[in-house]
Parts: sequence; structure tokens; C-alpha cells
Amino acid sequence: MKKAYLVVVLLFVSCEGIDDSNSGYVMTEITDDYSHISDPVARWKAYGLSDYVVEQSRNAFTNEYNGSYKVVVRNGVVIDVLTLDDRPLEWEAREVFRSVEQLFLMADSLPSSKMEWYLIEYDSTYGYPKEIIVRPVVRALDIQFGYSTRKIYRLVGW
Repeated sequence: MKKAYLVVVLLFVSCEGIDDSNSGYVMTEITDDYSHISDPVARWKAYGLSDYVVEQSRNAFTNEYNGSYKVVVRNGVVIDVLTLDDRPLEWEAREVFRSVEQLFLMADSLPSSKMEWYLIEYDSTYGYPKEIIVRPVVRALDIQFGYSTRKIYRLVGW
């Protein structure tokens, strides 16, 4: 009977989160639904997420870190960046990618900045800025850049 109980307990614990065994981070799907809140910032805050993993793409005129990556955030700060197959990037990559909190700050600053144009799209479920595209003031070398954010998971028990 003890062996059967142990197997049941182990199955329950292992089903609780998505164990990203290559990286050591454990993530869970977000089951709450606050999509009825119309204000994106209020919607994001309703989820109470400070520790999460989000898939993010950085689109810039440099080739460095273009493509999709997993951005690991703890207390609103980027602490790690992984390739989609869970290989860690060098430490400096944390300076290139943005937490949702940083994306909100960027989105808030764009209306007062002198950009040729910009686009901000918010996620309809979670409220985070899912797309930010910016074209700086027109100059010969100015090229658009931005961030695409998607697939968010709650980070647990790491």
C-alpha cells in the first residue's frame, strides 16, 4: 500500500507544473481569466504575476539575439534568457530582452517621444504589450525595432 501511495503522490507532484528539466525552471499554465478587464495594465496586474517565463522575439537592425527566446523573470526582473530548446544565453542577453513591466514602461514612454511612428498591441487575455514596433525619427540610418511577446507561463518552485 505504501508503494502505491508513493506512486500516486509522485504523479500528482509531477503533474502540477511543466518541468523544464533542461533549464531547471518549473512553469505552470495560467488558469485565471481576467480578460474581461478592459484596461491592459489593470488586466495584467489582476493576474498577480511577478515570476514568469515568456516567449519573446526581439526585432532589430542588428543580428544579435534576433529570433524567439524564453525570457525568465523573477520579481519583474529578467534573470535568464534561454533558447527555445532551453540552452542558456550569455549573461549579457538579460540586458537585451524585456520583462512585461519594462515593456509597459516602454509603451508608456512612446507617446511623448519623437518617433516617426510606433505600434503597440496588447494581449487580449493577459494585457501585456504583445507587440511593440518603433520607427525612430527619420534619418538615413534609422530602422524600425521592436519586441513580440507571447506564450506566458507562471514560474513556480525554482
